[in-house]
Amino acid sequence: MTFDVKSMRLPVDGARGRLCAVERGRWDALFADLEGELAGERARDLDGEIDDRTRAEHARLTLADRLAAHRGERITVTTTGGPSVSGPLTDAAKDWLLVGDVLVPRTSVLTIAGLGSRARDPDARPLKPLTLGYALRRMPPEVTCVLTDGRVLTATIERVGKDHVDLGGHAVPFRVIAVIRPA
Repeated sequence: MTFDVKSMRLPVDGARGRLCAVERGRWDALFADLEGELAGERARDLDGEIDDRTRAEHARLTLADRLAAHRGERITVTTTGGPSVSGPLTDAAKDWLLVGDVLVPRTSVLTIAGLGSRARDPDARPLKPLTLGYALRRMPPEVTCVLTDGRVLTATIERVGKDHVDLGGHAVPFRVIAVIRPA
């Protein structure tokens, strides 16, 4: 379909050749509507970009980043086969967290309740590279250890290896410790 521009006539106001007020109002409304649509589209594009950037930032966060931002706050940790532990998040490292005076290996953590949306900047200095062995060597000698199968050992820490702890004559691999606390 083609239009012949010469044959199109617009109503004019008298001899001056201006558009009538009625037609001018229609054009103004049309342009206002188009500007509104454009502004709405720009707002949707901006919202989409903000959502994309927010998702990208969240994708960079680790659990350690979130834990680091919640030190001193009350959390509840559910563990594999062991008890749930509630209390203030005293400390956290790559391999463990300390809830009150209870040491929880990260491998036994099922869920953590009480963490808000705050997180440490992932580009900040890394979380303590302290191992579970390091934390166990700092525990009092008499401890109660709950294993992931539910068994409880109350014993003296005799020695701590790279991947196990000797408790009262039992070599206990770190991977089977649900929680360990002072006796």
